[in-house]
Amino acid sequence: MRKTGARRIQRPSVIQILYIFDPIDRIFDQLDSDGMIHVDTRGVPVFCDCEGVWHPTVPALLGWIELWERMKAKGRFQLDLEPLHKLCRKLELDTVLMEDDVANAKAVISECRRLFRGMDTVAVASMVRDQQIAIEIHNRQAQDGQKG
Repeated sequence: MRKTGARRIQRPSVIQILYIFDPIDRIFDQLDSDGMIHVDTRGVPVFCDCEGVWHPTVPALLGWIELWERMKAKGRFQLDLEPLHKLCRKLELDTVLMEDDVANAKAVISECRRLFRGMDTVAVASMVRDQQIAIEIHNRQAQDGQKG
């Protein structure tokens, strides 16, 4: 019997889902428990990862949005990311977050989680690597711009 070139799709495990969504969940858990976003000494919104390291919230959310825009383009599914964009804009401008803003953004994350459960982890890993490369290029360009 000959094998075909098609490979079996690998769906994410529960552990993979928890790991992938942990950073974004921590941002919303902070809002749910504290009713606010933590800020650093410069007033920049931050969140704490599972290793106790603090990260700026807005760049993390923007990276998440860009990744889902990339996956949406390749996966041909519908996903309205505007509530996450709105949340980012309000955080950047230090504007009061309304309950609806948070609820709508959380609904997007729930939809992302639902979609992710049906995705091929090999394809997602490739898109995550592409996103990491794009972020690194952006960071280097920003550093070069600050030097010049």
